[in-house]
Amino acid sequence: MSRIPRIPGLARLVIVAVIALLFPYLYYISKYRLMPYGWGAVALVSLWLVIWLLTGSLNPFRLVIGEDGRPSTSKLKPFLWTAVIVFAYAVLYAARLKKGYIEAIAEIPPNVLIAIGFDAATLVAAKSITQSQISSGQIEKPPPAPADPAKKTASTTTDTVANSGPGAVFQDDKGFPELTKIQTITWTVFAIVIYLVAVNVTLSHIGAVPDYTPNGPPFPSNLGLPDIAPALMVLIGLGNAAYLGKKLVTTDTPVLTAIATERKGTELEITITGVGLGATQNGSRITINNKEIDVVPLEWSNERVKFRLSDTNPEGGDFISGQTIRVGLFVRGQNTNQLTFTIEPSLIQISPTAGPLGTPVSLKGTTLGATQGELTIDDSKLDPAFISTWSNEEIKFAIPPQHPNGTAWKAAQKISIGVTVQKKQSNKLAFTVN
Repeated sequence: MSRIPRIPGLARLVIVAVIALLFPYLYYISKYRLMPYGWGAVALVSLWLVIWLLTGSLNPFRLVIGEDGRPSTSKLKPFLWTAVIVFAYAVLYAARLKKGYIEAIAEIPPNVLIAIGFDAATLVAAKSITQSQISSGQIEKPPPAPADPAKKTASTTTDTVANSGPGAVFQDDKGFPELTKIQTITWTVFAIVIYLVAVNVTLSHIGAVPDYTPNGPPFPSNLGLPDIAPALMVLIGLGNAAYLGKKLVTTDTPVLTAIATERKGTELEITITGVGLGATQNGSRITINNKEIDVVPLEWSNERVKFRLSDTNPEGGDFISGQTIRVGLFVRGQNTNQLTFTIEPSLIQISPTAGPLGTPVSLKGTTLGATQGELTIDDSKLDPAFISTWSNEEIKFAIPPQHPNGTAWKAAQKISIGVTVQKKQSNKLAFTVN
């Protein structure tokens, strides 16, 4: 039985609220507390109960069923990521709570948000493409196969019906295996497995953190939700691009599906993937914040465009840390959709790399901010009194008499120096205090 008696809307909301409050309450009053992975399982069960109460179905995978009655590949991936993030958050927060740290995990890693955004954008794009192609008569959605083979009719022959079971996420509308669907699901599952391994590693590091004390150090900022490796982001993006590309096989509308950035010296190397971008540039243009830029691409193919973006804003002046950049293409007289990323501060050079107390140090980089931000040594904020110069390209400061965390320097102590501008953290450079 997959249905339950209909519950009035207000009653459902009350039950959902009780479920949301029950498990944290039980955590504190329970004599035998669950381990972090136990609370991850509790979170998944809670998610399932909420879906059950809100949809009336005991099968949570009803959420991935498309309008044609078949499991949807583009709906399955956001569903999987939602479950994974709920599980990971519950596991890591339970581990932190066990150490006495009650603060919520506030920072969501950018690649996690981008991955969820990838799949959400793919879902919207896939639905829009399908609806457009159905409306224009380019494709026709066959009916799902009846559950009882004896009920097949002349209109549901083996040439027109499609699988309505779980295997449909790997098949086309006629029930044949589809490589692009297999590829995009494979990369997603591959990324999820590796992400869960990263969660387990983070959990082990949390286990080594001392229990909370009122005057003790704050909880390490790097032990929140792990991020997804950039290489996996590219694979997920390529999988989404291939999936959408298959859907666009009957149309030449250019669509962008993924964006990745990498700092190369004073310039950003940007890679955007999509479909229908053109085998060569051939007059197509790159746009930043709706303005065309004059740049020679490093690579241009039908599925991928790579170029370098200098720190000069096409609207005038320099880019600013924390600024949101919109990247698009103008292809064959059509503007594509736009993908966004956020400018982050970047440190390029430190000089000198070693010295005694009081040594003047120069940090050179990009988008460091015209106004002073925070300079950190081993994640501890340096007193601004030791900072003499702060510009968008260079910061000058002196090594303080003691470590910013209040401890005395050790012989040949290695430290890491970074900056935070507009709540964006830069990379870190090494220095040795002699």
